[in-house]
Amino acid sequence: MPVVLYSGLFHPDDDHQEIAFRYAVEKINSDRTILPRSKLLAQIERISPQDSFLASKRVCHLLGVGVAAIFGPQSSHTASHVQSICDTMEVSYILLYKQHLCCGQGK
Repeated sequence: MPVVLYSGLFHPDDDHQEIAFRYAVEKINSDRTILPRSKLLAQIERISPQDSFLASKRVCHLLGVGVAAIFGPQSSHTASHVQSICDTMEVSYILLYKQHLCCGQGK
């Protein structure tokens, strides 16, 4: 069965996003109707929100080992670099921005 590598780039405080990423991969693997002849493998990388150079290096390494898609990171500083590399190399890039909801009087 072919293994498809998906990578999640997370910042140190992105524990909930990492858990959701791992859970999604696990759910897809457990439902053989979604990818009946493949298995997903999650590769997790932790990067600093301000270190776009390290983020770029990690992405280049992941591309070298054949990653199929990259999820994250949340920081716009690092995300723009990751997206640029993925666009150039035609690798799927998935970004989920946090939307902070404000609940106040009259809202």
